[in-house]
Amino acid sequence: AAPAASMVILPLTPVTPDSALTRLGRELAITLSANLDGVGGIRVADALGVLANAPSNPGTSLDDARALAQRLGARSVVRGTLIRAGDSVRVDVALHSVICPPAGCPAPLAVALGAAPAHDIASLTDQVTWKLLQDVWRREGAPTPSLAAVTTRSIPALRAFLEGERAIVEGRWRAAPAAYERAFTEDTTFALAYWRYAVARNYWHLPVDTAIRRRYRESRHRLPERDRLLIEVELTDSASVRYARARAVAERFPDYSPAWWSLSDWLAHSGPLVGTSSQDLRAALEQTIVLNPRTTSAWTHLFWLALWE
Repeated sequence: AAPAASMVILPLTPVTPDSALTRLGRELAITLSANLDGVGGIRVADALGVLANAPSNPGTSLDDARALAQRLGARSVVRGTLIRAGDSVRVDVALHSVICPPAGCPAPLAVALGAAPAHDIASLTDQVTWKLLQDVWRREGAPTPSLAAVTTRSIPALRAFLEGERAIVEGRWRAAPAAYERAFTEDTTFALAYWRYAVARNYWHLPVDTAIRRRYRESRHRLPERDRLLIEVELTDSASVRYARARAVAERFPDYSPAWWSLSDWLAHSGPLVGTSSQDLRAALEQTIVLNPRTTSAWTHLFWLALWE
């Protein structure tokens, strides 16, 4: 497969210290990942796992970026910068191959420039998406991604959704549901926000209203494949089928932290029903922590597993 078919998107970094642009850069990593994943065979590493592992130092070198992408199983990495230009923000992004041949690292596989007001995340995302794709696929009939398919055109809804994503990355799972709820209150068609709300509530085994479950289940075919498949894990009463589905999603998407946490939690509480071992649970918990070290409950489960063993 070509390097561009498997990528990690790092947070974009401001050229000069700017906390607002730092936040925007992390948000763009999430929206670009959602926009590019699944387009023309592209597979993008789960944005939550990337953000949880991305260095906080804005001066991360290209070599370090390549190393992180390689650790997450990707063959290319997107990194870029943000700079204020009057009332707008200018984005400068490049897609690099992870592997450098002995003759030296090649030029970027693709580059993209864009500019828009800082609040217009959708426009910045779409500009960068299109320009990256134009460089990667210079042919007729290129795929046509749409941010609306997996997120929303409502800026307040998108902002609230991104607050929820940031809360999960930072391990603030109790704060996340309120942010997602604001998102789907602003845009009642925002299927991904309903789903993430349920994920965050499920983390603490809190109830989720049946109307909300119905919303994301009925809309699951509009969501990225990894989310759709994880939703379908819960659409059965059979313990063995549920386990098989959960494991299949985790193994198919090894960088998708919600799948590994879902599998871990299921193994911890129901694994003996289908004959799994403590080694199965340990492996799933350790992968969850690799993807997001702030998944506190995974550490707690490992602690209790160690005591039990």
